[in-house]
Amino acid sequence: MKTGILIVGILCLVLAGTLWILGQPPILAVVLAAVGAVLLMNSKDKKGIEATPFLKKQAVQTILASLLCILLGLLIGYIVLLIINPEGAWKALSTIMQNFWSFSSERGQIKNFGNTLVKTIPLLMCSLSILFSYKVGLFNIGAAGQYVAGAGAALYCAIALQMPWWVCMIAAALAGGLLAAISGVLKATRNVNEVISGIMLNWICLYLVNMLLTPCQDINMAETFSLKKSNPGAMIPTLGINSLLNNHQYVTIAIPMAILIAVLIWYVMTKTKLGYELRATGLNKDAAKYAGMKGHFNIILTMTISGALAGLGASMLYLTDTAKWPSAVASVPAMGFNGIAAAFLGGLHPIGAIFSSFFIQHITDGGSFMEKTYPAEIASLVSSVIIYMCAFVLYFRQTMTKAVDGREERRRAKLVSQVRSAMHGELEGELSGIVQAEIEKSVGQDPAEAPERTADAPVEMIPAPDVLPKVQLKKEDAAPLDDLLERAAVTWDDDDDDGLVPIGVEGSVTSVQEKKDKKEKKDKKEKKDKKDKKDKKDKKGGSDK
Repeated sequence: MKTGILIVGILCLVLAGTLWILGQPPILAVVLAAVGAVLLMNSKDKKGIEATPFLKKQAVQTILASLLCILLGLLIGYIVLLIINPEGAWKALSTIMQNFWSFSSERGQIKNFGNTLVKTIPLLMCSLSILFSYKVGLFNIGAAGQYVAGAGAALYCAIALQMPWWVCMIAAALAGGLLAAISGVLKATRNVNEVISGIMLNWICLYLVNMLLTPCQDINMAETFSLKKSNPGAMIPTLGINSLLNNHQYVTIAIPMAILIAVLIWYVMTKTKLGYELRATGLNKDAAKYAGMKGHFNIILTMTISGALAGLGASMLYLTDTAKWPSAVASVPAMGFNGIAAAFLGGLHPIGAIFSSFFIQHITDGGSFMEKTYPAEIASLVSSVIIYMCAFVLYFRQTMTKAVDGREERRRAKLVSQVRSAMHGELEGELSGIVQAEIEKSVGQDPAEAPERTADAPVEMIPAPDVLPKVQLKKEDAAPLDDLLERAAVTWDDDDDDGLVPIGVEGSVTSVQEKKDKKEKKDKKEKKDKKDKKDKKDKKGGSDK
């Protein structure tokens, strides 16, 4: 949840800055900036301290990497515009970025904004199809063919069978899911690469749909019949949503439906047992099978859901009647392939896919409003560069992580050095004072007459046993000293006779008196041994005589 809040907060700030730069109403930019700031503040933990550095958060890295890809794409597009015609290059790039905002009238802005939203929905559904399978370790490049299958099923049910809109949408989802299931079965049972089977099925499905929709086409228009005339009940209802955009006829409930599906995909993949099993199967099929998960079933299920999302996306476009299927399509629609770009630009996150899909469709539509001096394909060039740069998103994220780790390591080393310096000075002073008090108490000197010891005097320079023979610094009598040594990572060791050790070094603390007692005991033993040896010798000599 914190990651989602963080993503939305950053995107609000980015959108606010964009609105401000483009000269839009300042109040809207201010409101978005305030919302973004509040969301960023709420993305912290209960103590108000972030669990990880800001730039090390995966969501932040993904957003920054995506923004960097966008900037590089725009830069290369601008260079191409300069090569074609330097005079109007900046204006052309501004037109691409502004899209519907380039219109002077409010009515034109609202209309074109609605058109961009309507075209964004199928792109979003295709990107969800791509990222859903990718999370499970599958690359569903056949989303383009599944999109075609969904469009054919929806239009055939709407025009030929005169079905209502919800039946047409179900048929589209089933068609896309069944086509993807073929790739899933081949992958699970025969280990056929889903990329190869998906590409081949794309073309097979394209020509099958052309054949299927032949009776549904208007010969005069060389495209399918208009739903508004042939079957108005097959059009997705608006439920009053179009009133928000000046009664735009193509704005329907498909927009909130797609957003809800994106949220649902995020929830399933991150919060449910099914999502965990699917991701585990994608990470390691053998380990998932060993853990009791149904690896083959999960692969087939993933591809089926992925294909259903792509097919459903096609129905959300064609059942609004904003697009019609041409009579003879010779190439697979680019919508499925553009979904790959939207998925990776959004960081393979369902929420990020919403914004990346809108951005790609935004600049695509904006390219059509440029002056005729420049080709409209410039927008496609920018999109293609962005797609290419998305391959370096992982590299960008690793670079940011390495930079943050290096900075954190230097900061941590500096902090540890400061703490050690402060602790060493403090403990050395306290330890010197305690040792001096013990010395004075053992020798019997008056503190006033005792030699002065300062905090600067090192601990290891305590007088030797022959100078202060009566010094006793026992463990049980030196509790404060014990505490100080524990704070300085110094340990007691009764078997070691090295005496006091410097602060911060593991060692032992033994008293001078203990050393003296051991020495006296050793001397007594040696004297006794000599005496016994002498007595034994004398006794032996007497017996010989």
